[in-house]
Amino acid sequence: MIDVRAVCRIEELRKRITDYLENGGLFNPEMMEHEKVRALLIECREKLAKVAPLIEALERNAQECDRHALFCKTEIEKGGDYEHLKTRQDEAEFLAIQIRAMNRAALAEFEKAGKGTDAD
Repeated sequence: MIDVRAVCRIEELRKRITDYLENGGLFNPEMMEHEKVRALLIECREKLAKVAPLIEALERNAQECDRHALFCKTEIEKGGDYEHLKTRQDEAEFLAIQIRAMNRAALAEFEKAGKGTDAD
């Protein structure tokens, strides 16, 4: 199950990192509170560790849809029930496209958020 709260907190982490950099962490890191910096880094690591598997899971699901569509196509070529198999093949191909589109959109949002940090 997707931990939506973990994904939503990425923006909060981005803001905290930006705040750290704007308040001396970029040019004078020795003046920052080391305990707070350590806590921020640990939290970032934990949140990013939760996001990466979600993106990987989406791709695995898309690949499973691709395999199912190929199976249906093969069964059609062997003389299977065309209407049923063609419907299932089309559904699997469509689902794979939808999953990949969601994955691309999520990655684009993360990239956009990262570019926003660089521009600050």
